[in-house]
Amino acid sequence: MIQTVVYLFRHLLFCCMLAAFASEPVFAASTDSSIVVPADTAQVQDSAAAAAQPPSSPDSIVVQESEQLALGRVMPQKDGESGWDWQAIAVFVSLAIALVGWGLWLYERRKKTQDAADKRKAELKVEEKNRIEQEERNRQKEQREAEERGRTVEEEYYHHLHRVLKNSEIFGFRGIDGADESVGVTETFVPLDIDVESRYENEEQRRETFERTEKDERRYVSPEEALFHTVQSSRRILVIIGEPGSGKTTMIKHFALNRELRLPGCEHPPVMLYMPLRNMAGQGSEGSSMPDVLASVFEPHIAFEQEWVEGRLKQEHAFVLLDGLDEISSVRQRLNVLRWLTKAITTYENVFFVITTRDGGFEKQEQDALKHPLQRAYVQRFTPEQQKVFLENWFREARMRDKAKEIEEGTVCRGVIEKSALQEAGELHKYLSRPEKKGMQELAGIPLLLQIMAICWKQERYLPNDENELYDRALDFLLEGRDRDKEIPVPIESSKAKMLLAPVALWMQDHAWEKPIEDIPKEKMHELVQEGITSDRQLRQLDLPTEKVCHSFASRSGVLVDVGSCYAFRHKTFREYLAGIRLLTAAKDPEYLEKLVEKVGDAAWEEPLLFFMAKADGVLYSGFLQAFFDSSRFRSLDQSAQTQLQRLILRSSSNSVDVFRTKLYDALATPAQMLYLLDCLKIIGTPEAAKVARDFGESHPDIDRDVRRKISEVTGAHPGSAHPDAAEVTAEPEEMESEEAYDNKLWYSRIENNAQYVLIKGCETGDFVMAKYPVTNKLYRKFIASIQAMEHGETADLFTAKLQDIAGRIAGFQEYLGKASSLVERFTSRYDTDRRFKGDDQPVVGVSWYDAAAYCLWLSLMESKGEHGGVYRLPTESEWLYAASGTADRSYPWGKESPTPERANYDENVGATTPVGRYPDGATPEGLYDMAGNVWEWMENRYDDDKDLVALRGGSWYLNADYLLCSARNYFNPQLRDYYFIGFRVVRPSPLPEHLEI
Repeated sequence: MIQTVVYLFRHLLFCCMLAAFASEPVFAASTDSSIVVPADTAQVQDSAAAAAQPPSSPDSIVVQESEQLALGRVMPQKDGESGWDWQAIAVFVSLAIALVGWGLWLYERRKKTQDAADKRKAELKVEEKNRIEQEERNRQKEQREAEERGRTVEEEYYHHLHRVLKNSEIFGFRGIDGADESVGVTETFVPLDIDVESRYENEEQRRETFERTEKDERRYVSPEEALFHTVQSSRRILVIIGEPGSGKTTMIKHFALNRELRLPGCEHPPVMLYMPLRNMAGQGSEGSSMPDVLASVFEPHIAFEQEWVEGRLKQEHAFVLLDGLDEISSVRQRLNVLRWLTKAITTYENVFFVITTRDGGFEKQEQDALKHPLQRAYVQRFTPEQQKVFLENWFREARMRDKAKEIEEGTVCRGVIEKSALQEAGELHKYLSRPEKKGMQELAGIPLLLQIMAICWKQERYLPNDENELYDRALDFLLEGRDRDKEIPVPIESSKAKMLLAPVALWMQDHAWEKPIEDIPKEKMHELVQEGITSDRQLRQLDLPTEKVCHSFASRSGVLVDVGSCYAFRHKTFREYLAGIRLLTAAKDPEYLEKLVEKVGDAAWEEPLLFFMAKADGVLYSGFLQAFFDSSRFRSLDQSAQTQLQRLILRSSSNSVDVFRTKLYDALATPAQMLYLLDCLKIIGTPEAAKVARDFGESHPDIDRDVRRKISEVTGAHPGSAHPDAAEVTAEPEEMESEEAYDNKLWYSRIENNAQYVLIKGCETGDFVMAKYPVTNKLYRKFIASIQAMEHGETADLFTAKLQDIAGRIAGFQEYLGKASSLVERFTSRYDTDRRFKGDDQPVVGVSWYDAAAYCLWLSLMESKGEHGGVYRLPTESEWLYAASGTADRSYPWGKESPTPERANYDENVGATTPVGRYPDGATPEGLYDMAGNVWEWMENRYDDDKDLVALRGGSWYLNADYLLCSARNYFNPQLRDYYFIGFRVVRPSPLPEHLEI
């Protein structure tokens, strides 16, 4: 009715306005008190002619005026009064009608908005009612099926296990129409490569480890083989460690659902009991017994008897699968749970435990809390071949799901759908294989990100450019795109939904600052979401109930999970991404920023900070760094904080160096802090960064020796060089200007990017220069790239000939070379792509003694332009010992003081190798770094004349402090390259013998 009235008013307004402006109103006075309003020139002429004729009679005058009035030309007025013509009146009427019409239009618009909101409320209410009814129907149906089929308790358990775990992490929800829209774990699962760590508990196991032959070389194994290895060993705990989105949870699901799994010595499938460890995030949860906790996993849907669980735990080869130790974000609670687990391991002697976690969830303190021997296994990223298989599986399942109805009706051929899906997968894999997409291909090694890429490709044939955008697009799809594709109304667009969820994510991340949590009470979430709705005009107009909005994030989009009285994010990384986005706003508050920088180095905060830094502009970037450098965290800088801050700098899109310049010139900066600041400038790697370092050195001629040497690393030149391009091989150390000052006794290797070698004088075998650091991944990759570039040509022939000549004189070398199709394949580090060890400045590991010898040969030939193959070599034990202990016969490279985490990387204090040069307090007086800890170093000589074993020196990040002594020795098979704690450094005679002079 209102719409009809508005329609008529609009047309009436149009007619009135048209009539009003069809002519111009004229106001005039006449002698006969009549107003003549001529319509046009012809009317004026007619009026003049009529006035010239004498009136015949009063009656005729009346008739004339009536005719004039009827024609709209004359309006009779009383004497002394003025009049308005009807056009003027029409204008005023039109304005009045317009005002009324405008008011009605506003009323109509508001009513439409209210009607839409009421309709949405009704829809949500119906959906909620349908959901509850459907769940009740499903429960009754399952109960009837159980009664009809006579399921045993065990069958019932596995039925619920399958119901809960069968779906993938992203699409682990049901559509609003009740259809299962998930992509199944079993159908898309691709076995991940697992690096099972070899550990030894005593000297006998150590000897077995280090005396292995190449036929026993470790390799990546499948998830099932990792289980086999655990069963066969004396350890009953398998800890699976992986980065965010690496597929740890998918692997646990695979174990739980695989009823065909057979273990050594078992005729039947092992018993699998599953529990997400987030269930124990609440303080005091560790007070329950293991059977109690496992029996309640599927509540409120179903609870199993404690006695039944107890019986399963007492069976031979039972497995308890515990997913997500890192999701217990409170370190204190995590340690409590691990102590609880230690008691359970003691109680149930036949049970094996599998725990999944990120690196940050299983550090030294967590390892110490488990008082039982354990087996660690590290999840590797997908190889390109595994990526292809996963994409084929995923697209096949996704397309089959989309066309399930048509396939069932017979209107579409299954083979056609499968062929189309394989074509889509091939297109995406080919796209990722492009040389310019190298960064995206690296991200595609993470299963979660590869699945997001598949979603984006399926929807738009498009991929985002970086990790942040990938997560952003995934959330857009879950929050909005999925419903729009089905032409389902979306109450809140994705940008607004993310705006509501981001404060929730950050609250969960920094709640109370002491213990980030994984769940948020519904009352608190309602409060935060309501604040977001109130602050946004568009959301206020929708007038949506807060409870329904929160529920839709779980029931419709699947971003959240409803866990009774709380909500949780379905995937932890989505929460971390949204928390990082929220930090872009929160970090503008100086008080919050002051607290935030204290979290640098905290593993629980690494991902949110990385997402934050990737989006931060130059102002936020500089403000964050300045706050960090001014904080107590920088004054007591530990290795975890150093590593994490450099990752943040690398992730940032800003290359500003102003903050580093300011801090370098700070009079209170210590030499150790200066070294770290210069290291940061080195990884930034811009000309501006090099200029800051150079200017600082020039303005501080009396600066600490090691700081001055670090400046030359940043600038790419040796001290005194005017420009990096001027840096060439220097003169022999003996010919340098100052014999007294060690900072001049350096050799700069042009081939190795001006790597520094330190002069060691007085050794009984002669003077030599030794590399300041072990060979890094960056330098070793230069060696591999050089071999790859010269695979064809005279240089390759020369290198191969010299290599064969040396190999012919060393036992086992030729056999070693013959086991690979190319030299590149033979010499490439085993851990070149392993995220724990692949950093440019980390020491290269996973190289055999023969690989190290080949590097020395290449370096010699490159420097001597093919003339000599023995310019560089590995040090002998006597040379290494003299360089480490000096003439003072030091116990450790730094002196007689006992090792500390500030002097060396040992005993798994960090959990992996660290970038070289990180421990200035552990350097020798001459300036050699990492002589104790980080990596064992290959020696030139055999171990005690044993032709099958080569000597090692220096200890490693993996072993305890006993091996850091200068006198400590070890040995290893020269062919093996499968360990991540052995590297090497290079020496060069000084001066060169006559036969090696260049």
